[in-house]
Amino acid sequence: MAIISLVCLVFVIFCGAKFKKNCGIVAVLFAYAIGIFGLGMKAKAIYAEGWPSNVIFTTLGVCLLFGIANANGTTEKLAKSIVHFARGNRKILPIVFFIFCGILSGIGGGAPLCGMLLPLAMTIGVQNNIPPMIMALMSMGGLMVGGMSPLALNGIVANGLAAEAGMVSYTPIFLAYGITMTVFSFAAYFLLGGLKLTRDEQAAAGDLEKLSIKQVITLIAIFAVLIGNLVFKQEVSLLAYSLAAILLLLDFAEEKAVIKSMPWNTVLMIAGMSIFVHVVVEAGGIDLLSETVSSMMNSTTVYPVLVVCGALLGAVSSGTGVAMPTLIPAAAAIAQEMGAAISPNLLILCVCVGINGVVISPLSTVGGMCLAGTPETVNKQKMFNQLLLSAVIFTLLSAVLSLVGFYKLFI
Repeated sequence: MAIISLVCLVFVIFCGAKFKKNCGIVAVLFAYAIGIFGLGMKAKAIYAEGWPSNVIFTTLGVCLLFGIANANGTTEKLAKSIVHFARGNRKILPIVFFIFCGILSGIGGGAPLCGMLLPLAMTIGVQNNIPPMIMALMSMGGLMVGGMSPLALNGIVANGLAAEAGMVSYTPIFLAYGITMTVFSFAAYFLLGGLKLTRDEQAAAGDLEKLSIKQVITLIAIFAVLIGNLVFKQEVSLLAYSLAAILLLLDFAEEKAVIKSMPWNTVLMIAGMSIFVHVVVEAGGIDLLSETVSSMMNSTTVYPVLVVCGALLGAVSSGTGVAMPTLIPAAAAIAQEMGAAISPNLLILCVCVGINGVVISPLSTVGGMCLAGTPETVNKQKMFNQLLLSAVIFTLLSAVLSLVGFYKLFI
């Protein structure tokens, strides 16, 4: 059953990559078949014990609150105002986007934010004669650094799964990934000629957008979640839900539009895959995988190999819904199999860096949105190749950093 469960897990991932089906829905089918008929599990043991309640509840609460900001125009108005602060200085415009995208993503922007900000960033970049790859890598870099914060979808999932695997603090993952992606983004900025960009008085300047009272209060609510969690140690999920309820009661956004914008596809994916991975664990699949992988590695090579494995799985499947729910438990099991010389926390950190670094690839959701949002005047085939190469370079950089012990500094 261990081998069968792993084969089925690979098939589920293949269905998502090849046929663009929601892995979570397909995963429940195999969880049912293997759990009930193969292992004799009770139905409740499958869905109740495998259901990632903390991750799902937090994800929905944060996305609900940020959905209100998207629906009432708060996010869009902020995004259109950022060009104003560059005042024609093309050199700092990519840096402004890195910071702005990082902040909005870090407070829970999620996929809707990528779909809105990336096309805007690429359009503004072309209007201001900024090389597309500079604007693409800086904007995506900011989004991804912020996206791993404890309030963002990727961070919520990584935090929850790491905690279940025994990792006490999420901070090492956030810092290690954030520093790696920031260094990579700014290195690309310098190497691609960001400092050579000159001031252009004729460049699109943009007007400073004035926020309405409702939009100001919406922003206050979002920052209240951040402060409430960091300072007063309040649960993010309950606080986000409560503030979202208040804003909806005050008609700060149309409820139907907000609920429609929720990432239901991702929620189904995370829930279904978590349930199936629970069954795979019960079948002994994760133990078998960890034994096989650990026998092929030593205490030096295991860390870069896990980075690459995370990148490869993240390149063909959802990082939040498939890759992290699959590889984070596997990383903990591999560490246990290889003995005391291996740090389970460090392995989990390496997996998270690998999975979330490859999203700049045009084959991923974020990279694909960036490419799709680039104006037609840009050679998209060339940009596709450059984005793909960038993802490979980031993966190799992360693997080298893990090999030389850089990530050990965070554990």
